[in-house]
Amino acid sequence: MKITFGLILGLTIGCSGGNSYISKSDTETDTGVTDTGDTDTDIDTDTDTDTDTDTDTDTDTDTDTDTDTGNSEICKNDYHPVHLTGWTKTFEATYEGGAGTATEEAMPVTSWHGRDVYSYKDTLSVMVDNIIGVPEEKGWSNTMYVSCEEEEGMYLNGWIGTITNDGFDINTFQNYDSDVETDFGTGHLYLPYEFAVGGIGSWNNSYTLLYTKTDPSSGAQTNTRTISSVHNEVGFVAYTLFDGSSVESYKVVYEMAITDDFGQVENNYVEQYWVRGLGMVQEDFLDNQGAVLLSKSLSAYSGLSVIE
Repeated sequence: MKITFGLILGLTIGCSGGNSYISKSDTETDTGVTDTGDTDTDIDTDTDTDTDTDTDTDTDTDTDTDTDTGNSEICKNDYHPVHLTGWTKTFEATYEGGAGTATEEAMPVTSWHGRDVYSYKDTLSVMVDNIIGVPEEKGWSNTMYVSCEEEEGMYLNGWIGTITNDGFDINTFQNYDSDVETDFGTGHLYLPYEFAVGGIGSWNNSYTLLYTKTDPSSGAQTNTRTISSVHNEVGFVAYTLFDGSSVESYKVVYEMAITDDFGQVENNYVEQYWVRGLGMVQEDFLDNQGAVLLSKSLSAYSGLSVIE
């Protein structure tokens, strides 16, 4: 079972509209969508407890005297607090019938094609029965590169990593891992600017993606895909965390059309729930028939806190 282009891309990006997609929440009792009209333009989210009196060098209008825990030269969005350091998140995950764990972990600000960007580690490990019924590990370990653009939002720029047990080498009779690298060109907008969260309605993406995979069987191969997506805000909805606490979440659904070099189109659908201060807390990836291919639900975190 190979990971499809759509699943790889949809893990972090996506849209909805004009299709037979039925949201999982449409078949459940609605917890209530309440637009809270979040219009504040910047709320300091410092989590450090230092008592120094250094001058805050970030561009927000807060009056505290401590120093941000993240990078002050790049804008930020507390719905995906990758600007903070030292945080970790763990998810319960299912993928193609297997169950396991996914993680996200803070990494330093780095460079992507000559510009400063945020980075974080994204992993998945599940046990899936192979074609002869023997459980084997499936998943990936990627370094994600994202940027924040003033007055625009959060962009996925690309990632570099490894797909676990991606194929079988007939020469060695062993499974092999593949190295992967993606480049999203102009970037994929996955969250609006923080002051616009909940008020933008929808947004579109359209770009050409480069995808390079290297494995022992075929060597390095680069493919291009034309990507178009439409993201729709569902709004602010109540969400129950793993510890039983209820928080306000920002729900986005999206559909993504991926066109290959032969004109074949693959459609994929994603539901995501984002909590201010924690980032993404749940993600469900569905095929065009509504079947869940991958699901992630937050089960633990450290170094982060909910912002009311």
